[in-house]
Amino acid sequence: MLQLENQLNQELETKNMLDKTLIGQRRNLEKRREILHQYQQVLESRKNPLSII
Repeated sequence: MLQLENQLNQELETKNMLDKTLIGQRRNLEKRREILHQYQQVLESRKNPLSII
């Protein structure tokens, strides 16, 4: 029984570490999406010089 509890605790700790990693990756992804959107706006404005960003 003690071995099962230890294994469960290790699995929970691993899950928590992965969750923290995902939080950072999601933040990074959101920043990259914002930058992509800005680049797309610039590209669109260069295609249509009369449009306003």
